[in-house]
Amino acid sequence: MLRTLAAAVLLALAAATTVLTVGHRADDRREAFARQAESTARQSVLAILDIDAGSARADAQRFVDASAGEFRTAMSAQLDNYVRALQQSHVTSTGEVPAIGIESQTEDSAVVLVAARTHVSTSGGAAQDRNVRLLVTVTRDGGAAKLTRLEFVS
Repeated sequence: MLRTLAAAVLLALAAATTVLTVGHRADDRREAFARQAESTARQSVLAILDIDAGSARADAQRFVDASAGEFRTAMSAQLDNYVRALQQSHVTSTGEVPAIGIESQTEDSAVVLVAARTHVSTSGGAAQDRNVRLLVTVTRDGGAAKLTRLEFVS
């Protein structure tokens, strides 16, 4: 009887350890994806904000390359118009992301709130500093995290 009780206790401890380990690994995967989503959102927003008329095509392509799905399709379709507008207005813009955080997250996507600042100058006007906030959806696309939605918010 004592052996049966000891075996039952050991079995219960093994089961509890397994449950805790599996739960901990799921939390680790969730945290890792959150960090990846924040990094992808930061890089994508900077790809939009760091532009120069002289390298407009490469700058715009960098942003398209960081995206996926319908968003990528839409951006690719407008790429030539976007580049032309940047070149004609001689836009130069630099950005920074002082704050970023996960608003919500599932296993395969995250909505990231990004606070950014940009310094914009054009050939026809004075330079302007702007603060912007964006909601960026990052989704797993194969093995990579990609931007699948971007929305400016007030």
